[in-house]
Amino acid sequence: MDQRKELQNNLAFVVEDDRDIANMYAQVVREAGYQVEVFYDGKTAYERLQKEPAPKLVLLDMHLPSVTGNEIAWEMWFELAETHIIIITADADMANIYKTKEEVDEVFVKPVPLDVLRDITRQYLESDHRKLNSDLQHRS
Repeated sequence: MDQRKELQNNLAFVVEDDRDIANMYAQVVREAGYQVEVFYDGKTAYERLQKEPAPKLVLLDMHLPSVTGNEIAWEMWFELAETHIIIITADADMANIYKTKEEVDEVFVKPVPLDVLRDITRQYLESDHRKLNSDLQHRS
């Protein structure tokens, strides 16, 4: 992967192995204004990230078949520095680790209220800043 890949400002990837959850997230992100590509396993998402255009936003589960979310995040940190990363995981311990990572924009523990997800993804569509640290994630 190459940091200088062309970034498509309205493109988002949803990387989640639970198809029902992935499809719900995709619908919400579409409503926020993105074009969405959905990946149900890490290997397919990893391969797509190596091609252009690069997404502006990636919603990333951590526990994926084939290639883990950790591996995908690591590559994105070094190769797609302009892409925003939102980690959504059921693993609270892992979430706490990623909350300390400068390269990760947002971290949520499942379940995530869909209105919160829509609002935060919309904010990243309209901003080039990292870590918006919105109070949205603290709403119930």
